[in-house]
Amino acid sequence: MDGWLYVMNGNFVIHWPYLILAGVLAIIAVVLSALKFLFLIKVGLGKDLPKNLWIKIFALSSLMNNVIPHGGTAYRAKFLKEYAVISYTQFIGLAYLFAFIGLVFLLTLVSIIFLLNFGSNYFLLITLVFILIIVMAILLMRNVSKFSFGYSRLDFYWQKLEIVWNLLAQILKGGNLLHLIGLFFLSATIDFLVFFSTCYAFNVHDNTLGVLAIYIALSLAWLIRFTPGNIGVQELLLGVSSKLIGSGFVIGVALSIFSRFIYLLANLFIWLFLRFLAKS
Repeated sequence: MDGWLYVMNGNFVIHWPYLILAGVLAIIAVVLSALKFLFLIKVGLGKDLPKNLWIKIFALSSLMNNVIPHGGTAYRAKFLKEYAVISYTQFIGLAYLFAFIGLVFLLTLVSIIFLLNFGSNYFLLITLVFILIIVMAILLMRNVSKFSFGYSRLDFYWQKLEIVWNLLAQILKGGNLLHLIGLFFLSATIDFLVFFSTCYAFNVHDNTLGVLAIYIALSLAWLIRFTPGNIGVQELLLGVSSKLIGSGFVIGVALSIFSRFIYLLANLFIWLFLRFLAKS
């Protein structure tokens, strides 16, 4: 057995160099995610925050999300309110917009998968559905004030869609569309490469489209928030997805655990490093 390979329980082989590569890429991915949110704050609200400070807060809050459900999100909102005078309502709007743009890129990836796997006819169909979803979402955001559910808590979050539209309109008005697309595309690419490197570490790379499918399942896991850090939910989704492409349920769970651990270490490293820099 080579020195850089390790057999776990005799069932599968872990290639450690790919895990190390995934860890390095994860650090870049976390920084890019923080910069995406910072870009929305600057362009959408006209607030300018020190990059190092925000990246440190972003990394720490990401760690907190793995301990307390939405605890890190609440910490970000509290920090922005105290440091940059950004209201909780504005923060929720930013968070919605952040998620909405991420979902748009994910749907784009789904369209590409259909193009590669099923041909142009399915690609056209999925793309049309994708465009329809985006158009409906924009129409909802523009006319959200005309609707009400009659339930205060639900209406509270529903009305935040209007803020999302205002933020998006402000970004587009400033001619920042290419900057926005470039930043989110780069972030999505690095994030996928983190997962792809982890898959290589477990020899799950023969079926590239299958890996993409598992990655989509991993990306969609954030829609279901029942536990701190989505522990259990993410593992179940990846286990089932991995089994469907023939890699096995256990491999999918292992991918989920190692992906989670890699990002935990990346966030911890960034927080400690920037905390050290701030004190030195």
